[in-house]
Amino acid sequence: MRKPFETKVILQCLTNHLGVQFQYGEVVHGITDTSSIEAQPTLQAEDLQVMPAEWITSLYNTALNCSSLEVEELIAQIPPQHITLATGLQQLIHNYEFEKIMHLSKPEQTHPTTH
Repeated sequence: MRKPFETKVILQCLTNHLGVQFQYGEVVHGITDTSSIEAQPTLQAEDLQVMPAEWITSLYNTALNCSSLEVEELIAQIPPQHITLATGLQQLIHNYEFEKIMHLSKPEQTHPTTH
């Protein structure tokens, strides 16, 4: 194999040498079914406000530690009526976007100092 590597060539080599068989998603209207997952609406910090402040702080801390397992445990606490929030966070941890989770759950620094 030569650089630049092409995904198609790598997958073909795996099939030839290891006997691995891949199952590809169906193309629907020009996009694969896995692309629709990525089309989730972008989460905003306001979306997290349906959860208690302690939960949001815990989310920030677990994202700071890059702990996908702990983030998943927090996601499990999201009520079913807020499935969009749960799905959006799952997508972020799936893509290892802990910085985005931290940004969404960042504690507000709105306490002005008084002299």
